[in-house]
Amino acid sequence: MAKLNSSFRGHAQPVLSLSFDKENGKIASGSGDGVLHLFDIKTSQSAFKFAFDGTDEENEVAALAFIPGSQNLLVASGQDACLLDPRSDSKPVLIAKAADQINSIVIPTAQPSPNTAVFADDTGDISTIDFRKPGGKLLKTWTAHTNICMHAAFGATPSDLYSGGFDYHIHRWDISNGARLDSINVSTLSSNKDQANPNSEIESINPPFVYNLAMHPSASSNKMAAALGNGSVVIVQRDAGPKANKKKKTRPCVVDAVVPVHSWSCTVVEFWRSDSLEAGAGDVVISGGLDGCIGVLGVPGLTEPNEQSQNQTTYPLKGKYPVGRKVDGLICLGEGVNLDDGRATVRVAVAGCATTKVRDAGAVDVWDVPV
Repeated sequence: MAKLNSSFRGHAQPVLSLSFDKENGKIASGSGDGVLHLFDIKTSQSAFKFAFDGTDEENEVAALAFIPGSQNLLVASGQDACLLDPRSDSKPVLIAKAADQINSIVIPTAQPSPNTAVFADDTGDISTIDFRKPGGKLLKTWTAHTNICMHAAFGATPSDLYSGGFDYHIHRWDISNGARLDSINVSTLSSNKDQANPNSEIESINPPFVYNLAMHPSASSNKMAAALGNGSVVIVQRDAGPKANKKKKTRPCVVDAVVPVHSWSCTVVEFWRSDSLEAGAGDVVISGGLDGCIGVLGVPGLTEPNEQSQNQTTYPLKGKYPVGRKVDGLICLGEGVNLDDGRATVRVAVAGCATTKVRDAGAVDVWDVPV
C-alpha cells in the first residue's frame, strides 16, 4: 500500500495544477478558487499566496510552470497567461490572452535559459510566447486540434512539440513554423493483446480523450507516455522506425504499448527514474486517474528490445494504489521512505477532488508510492 506522508493545505477548492521547483524545494499549486500557493516541502507550509481577480469560472488557475533557473512562474488564470515573481509585491504581468481557458503551460528544458513557452486552450489552439521580453510577447497561434487541446510537451529540442486533445489525437509539431510532422489517432488503438483488459466496459463508455503527455527524462530515451480518458496509458516511441521518405528529417512515432490501468479516466502521467537503483531498474510510469488511484507501470531498460512474449507484457502494471482523490494533478518529488518490506518508493504530490469527506477538499497530499 502507498503511505500518506503529509498534506499541504490552504485552498478552498480542489487543486487543478501543480509544478515543482526542486532546487528551492517549493511546490506551486493552482486551484478552482483562483488562488496560487507556494508550499515549502520541508515544512508543508504556504510560503506565498496570490489570489487572482474575477469569478471562479474566470480566474481558476488551471495551469502553471516554474521557469528553469528562476523562481518565477508562468501562470494561467482563466484565459490569461501571466508572469509572476513571488519574491516581489508587484502583480502578475499579463503576457497573452487566449481565446478560451488555458489548460496547460509548458517550457522547454532542453536549453539552460529558455525564453519561450507554449500554452494550450479549450478552442484547440496552441500559442507560443516570449516571456523574457518586457511585458512578454505573443509570437504565434495556430489551431492544433478540432476539439479541446488539453496538454503539450516538448521533445528533445525547443522546436519539437507534442500535443494531445479531445479529438483523440496526439500531434507532433515543429513550432518554429507551426508545421505538423506526425499524428496518432488513439481512438484506433486497442489494449495489448497479451494483457487481460479489466477496463473493456470502461473503454466502451469513456472516450479516449488525450488528457496528458510526459517525456522520459533521459536524453537517450525516446519514450513518451499519454493519459487517455478510457483509463489506459499509451507508450509511444518518438522518432522511431524508418523514415517515411528521404525528404523528411524525422521518423514517424510508433505506439509501443496500450496498457489498461484505471477504471475511470486516466488524467495525468509522469516518468520516474530512481537514482539509487541500477540503471533502468527504477524506470516507471506513474499515472493518476479519476478512479481515485495511482498506477505504477514498469518501463523496460533503454537497451532492452521492445518485444512482448505470450506470457509477459512489456510494461507490467506493478501496482495500483487508492489515494482518496480523483487525481487531476500529480508531481514526482523524489525518492520516498522504503516500506517495511524493503520496497523502494517514490514521493508523489497528488491533487484533485476528494473521494471521501475525511480529505480536505483543497489539500495537496504527499504519498510514498511503491515502485
